Order: sequence, then structure tokens, then C-alpha cells
Amino acid sequence: ATTGALLAGAWLVTQVLLLTLFPLTQERRVFIPALAPAAILVARCLQQLQWVLRHRSISAVAAPVGLTLLCIAGCGVAQVTRIEGYRAAADSIPYRPEGSLMLVSAGFRGDGAIITERLAHDPWRSGIIMRGSRVLAESAWSGLHYRLLFTDAVEVRKYLIDLPVRYILLDDSTVLQPDQKMLEEAIRTDPGDFSLLGRFPIRESTGRYLGEIRVYENRGAGDRRPAVVRVHLGAERGGRTLEYRWR
Repeated sequence: ATTGALLAGAWLVTQVLLLTLFPLTQERRVFIPALAPAAILVARCLQQLQWVLRHRSISAVAAPVGLTLLCIAGCGVAQVTRIEGYRAAADSIPYRPEGSLMLVSAGFRGDGAIITERLAHDPWRSGIIMRGSRVLAESAWSGLHYRLLFTDAVEVRKYLIDLPVRYILLDDSTVLQPDQKMLEEAIRTDPGDFSLLGRFPIRESTGRYLGEIRVYENRGAGDRRPAVVRVHLGAERGGRTLEYRWR
């Protein structure tokens, strides 16, 4: 048991040191493999505690009572909160059999929520949704090594018009990344190109206001669709480019 505890402790210390010396990611899920050695350490601690309680009668009574009171004191009502407003923003864009090209720039939380809502309610599955964090910037899967792919807002505006991207969803309910700020500036540069379709508040289920999603339409795009849509996959995919040919 002692050998197992020492090996488990060495595992945990090694993982922490590696992530400290080589900050490859900021994701907490990388510690999932550490749950197994952590369970071994907890079991060893419980075994030692059991031995102490067996040989000390006073502790055998006081310790369980103290632990029970500590657990009760730490209990409370679990606050389950939802983030609402993404569905209304996603549904504001018409669903068409021929599909539309959209760009969503809603941060780590909103991108997935909006894409999911569109996929869940589009009967034709014909639209294409690009993530601003992938076409306007690139980074590793962990969010590190971030860099912009465009020099300024003028280049971004030209990209949106030339492609053309018909709808843009911009969320300000989280901390804006440089690519989101550049996109917002590109839209403001010439309001005649991008008309505002609507504003949709983002709130917690408790009622707290977080921000809003603004949905814009590129009027000049009309029903035109690009023959090919390309997305740069970033350094973690060998710098390759994903190419979709729109039929």
C-alpha cells in the first residue's frame, strides 16, 4: 500500500511539473488521468485513518461526528444556471433549402451554442457556419499560440464581401478576442454594407444580463453562394486547409 501511494503521488507531482514547465494547455480536463492515482492516495489515507480510529477509542467517536458535521456545514442548494438567448439569435436567420453562408463570432461559449441551434432546427442542413476564431485568427486547440490572420479591419471587410458571407452573428457577452474586435470594426466601417437585423440579449436563467448578440446581413450578398469555402485548420493540423465545394 505504501509503494502504491508513493507511485501515485509521483504520478501527480510529475504531471503538475510537466504542465508547469511546458504550458501546453489551459484545459482542466488534462487532469482526468490523475483521478486514478488520486483515488489510490485517498484510499491509503482512509486506511491510515481507519488504523488510528481502531486504536484510539476517543478519536473513533469524535472523528466521524466531526466529519459528519463538516459535511453538513458544506452542503447547500446546487445552483444550476443556464445561458439563454442563443436560440432566438440563431432562429432570426431564415432557414432556406439552398442554405446560407454565415459567420459566427461568439466566443468559446456562444459559437457552439449557436451552431447547435442551427443544426437542430434546420430541416435541410444546407447552411454553412464558419467560426470567426478559425477564419479570422488561428490558435492551438488549447487556445495558446493565438495570432490574427488579417492585418486590419479593412482586410476583414473585403474578405466578408468578396466571399461573400451573408449573415454575421457577433456576441459581446464574453471578453472579446482581437478577432472579434476587428470584425466589429469592419462592420462599423461602412454600415451601408451590413444592416442590423436584430439584437438578442444573453442572460443567465437567474435573470442577470450578460450582453447581446447582434445579427447583421450583408445585403450585397443576396442569394449568391461561393463555389468553394476554405477554412485554415491551424498549426495543430499541420497548417492544412479544409475545403468545401458548395453544390
